[in-house]
Amino acid sequence: MPQGAARLFTTPVVAHFHGRHPKVKLRIFERESAINRECAINGEVDFALVYNAQPHDELQIIPLLLERIFVIAPPEGVAQRCYPDFFEFDDLEKLPLILPSSPHSYRAVLHQASGRKDFAPNVIMEVNGISTSLEMVQKGLGYTVSTYQPVQGRIEAGNLTGVPLTSANCEIALSLVHRTDRAMSPTFRDLKAIIQEVACGIEPSPHWRPVAELEPAMPV
Repeated sequence: MPQGAARLFTTPVVAHFHGRHPKVKLRIFERESAINRECAINGEVDFALVYNAQPHDELQIIPLLLERIFVIAPPEGVAQRCYPDFFEFDDLEKLPLILPSSPHSYRAVLHQASGRKDFAPNVIMEVNGISTSLEMVQKGLGYTVSTYQPVQGRIEAGNLTGVPLTSANCEIALSLVHRTDRAMSPTFRDLKAIIQEVACGIEPSPHWRPVAELEPAMPV
């Protein structure tokens, strides 16, 4: 799971699964989406949660959530400015951005959502670690982009500011992926169903909305 998705899914998925399968051990990793996708393709994991999942002949992709993208900014006192109600893509070509390197899902989504082939965000630093990026933003060294979950605690504590990207929802899809040739054991099917049930049960908010449609229940 990516870090933000893990905050939403790990505890309810584990609780539901162990309630039904107390003797089965789960192994959960928090990694970037690009790594998660490759691990699923290579058969290193049974399931992966992936942002902006790109089609692949050997993967089934099941959308779970649409999460809004925010520009993450220093507190207004640190930045010595007042923020607008939202930022536009043109602003990202001027703001000093701290972003992960390509092919991170945020980089791809920003280019797709901008609708411009010549879109060039002003990346002053590439950092492949959300915690490090947020520390830098908090100290006023730049801005980054993120979904809400990884930054919620810092925003609520007043250490960061989250400003929506664009007046219309600019969203990134979180999907469940697995190999199409994966043997469908009853336990595998049940874990898959639990992940989808958890996604469907997440309350819509200004930050995300569930999009998953449950597949027909399979006999166990």
